[in-house]
Amino acid sequence: MFYAKKEVREKRLEICRSCEHYLSLLGNCKLCGCFMRVKTSIASMRCADKDNRRWERVGHEEVIREAPEFREEVIEVFEILKKPGGYKIDDIKQRAITLHNTIYGSNFNTNTNCGSCTQKVYQGLERLYNEYV
Repeated sequence: MFYAKKEVREKRLEICRSCEHYLSLLGNCKLCGCFMRVKTSIASMRCADKDNRRWERVGHEEVIREAPEFREEVIEVFEILKKPGGYKIDDIKQRAITLHNTIYGSNFNTNTNCGSCTQKVYQGLERLYNEYV
């Protein structure tokens, strides 16, 4: 998976934070539902506003091969997930799935209630969490 350079990620996120579709409480977009800290990191992504795209996919020169630092977010999200009932908190479940999709290149629906899918997400984040702590 290819990620945008740090400068590109920061500029995209700055644009999103100034947009009327940005929900500052959760840090996601009203149009696509994505967590913008994650979406802005992926080079192949673009703004979801089809009528007024604020940022586009980036070219080859603006792409790096290493993943941005998701360590802190993985630890934060997994600490909540591993608690009893942690996966029943919708915004945490959505953050976990978005993180998994970004890190592993999967394509799970952030609103899924499929036990098999959520188990794969949990296991993937658990692997990373165990490496980080």
